[in-house]
Amino acid sequence: MDKPFKSIEEQLTILSKRGIAIDNSAEAVLKREGYYSVVNGYKDLFIDKAASANAKDDRYVVGTTFNNIYRLFLFDRDLRLTMFRYFSEAEAALKTTCSYKFSEKHQDEHEAYLNPHNYRADR
Repeated sequence: MDKPFKSIEEQLTILSKRGIAIDNSAEAVLKREGYYSVVNGYKDLFIDKAASANAKDDRYVVGTTFNNIYRLFLFDRDLRLTMFRYFSEAEAALKTTCSYKFSEKHQDEHEAYLNPHNYRADR
């Protein structure tokens, strides 16, 4: 599907025509974050399926604001960043434990990590 270039103003006009209330911050948000990242990534909860089917494009539930979609985007970003920290810590602990246990088991074997048989589940 061909997607021609649309200026920020054109993007805001499209959103407005599809039923999203646009506030003063929307232009700056689109310039900083991008249309695809914010709107396409988080619009699904706000889509009016019946109206969209009739119009053959996205139509939004009455009362949807650009800020509603942006706040969901920000929540998801904050959640991912928070979880990334804890996943990184868990990964470091798991790698350290695996490395320690592997080295403990293969103390007498030089370069044991290069031997593929040391990674078999049935050993």
